[in-house]
Amino acid sequence: MNKSYEKKNCRLCNSKNLKKIYSFQKNPIGDDYKKKYVKTKLFELNLVRCTKCNFVQLSNVIDPKKVYGKYLYVTNTSVGLQNHFYNLGNKLIKNNIINNQSKILEIGSNDGTLLKYFFNKCKLIIGVDPAAHLFKNKKIKNIKGLFNFKLSKKINNKFGKFNLIIANNVIANIDDLHDVFLGIKKLISNNGHLVIETFSLSGILKNNLIDNVYHEHLSYFSINTFKRFAKKYGLYLKNVEFLKVKGGSLRLIFQNKKINESKKLVKLTKIENKILKNIDIKFQKLQKINLDNKEKINHLISNCKKKN
Repeated sequence: MNKSYEKKNCRLCNSKNLKKIYSFQKNPIGDDYKKKYVKTKLFELNLVRCTKCNFVQLSNVIDPKKVYGKYLYVTNTSVGLQNHFYNLGNKLIKNNIINNQSKILEIGSNDGTLLKYFFNKCKLIIGVDPAAHLFKNKKIKNIKGLFNFKLSKKINNKFGKFNLIIANNVIANIDDLHDVFLGIKKLISNNGHLVIETFSLSGILKNNLIDNVYHEHLSYFSINTFKRFAKKYGLYLKNVEFLKVKGGSLRLIFQNKKINESKKLVKLTKIENKILKNIDIKFQKLQKINLDNKEKINHLISNCKKKN
């Protein structure tokens, strides 16, 4: 893979009808910002919308080896995330999604903050992450690598199927979602559950969370786009929640069997659809607001420099 390339097809439906809806200046990779100024490589950073399925995504993809080679982010440094994951674990047990005989796999396990909650509560716990050096818990099995269909076959041969697969704040970072969902389908047990958390497209629009747009974040999900995509792999949306974590996130729970949509799911989808109505115009307005803010900040800094 080249260091960077322009995405010509929609990541979900493969359509070539991509429309630019928000433009940035070229940016360095998120973790390449330095305390002191040093010359660093800049990459294109723009949001595009598929006019066929409405999925919003980045226009350019950077080689994950470059993005994650010396990955710095550690889950337990994010304020409130440890407690957030503790509550998630409690909820999964309370709702009978897992029990002491369950096998759990986490994609993008990072430093093991979430998985340590399940230690001694389940039959088998495994994490998969390319930044294995961040994983501190030696009592939990950690597999180094990027999760894909090829790796899922190796995991299946060794450990079999899993009752619960978790992918928190990672699916939006993956380019080949088709390959990843083939891997998930390979490993999920009959009636098993998939739990995904990701920052939400509606949250970005509603709260102007434009700082959530950077090269790691390739995909910007809504309930409908995700529901349609997962259905192709026999995974049906069972529940959804709007979360305050990370400024505004979605928690989606899928099950490996056909189920009827709940009233809550229908209600939340309608709320989100209202926020995402006329999305191109709303992103244009956001861009104007942020450019105005940029001018004000630059003006403030300039005045401060003059006054020493």
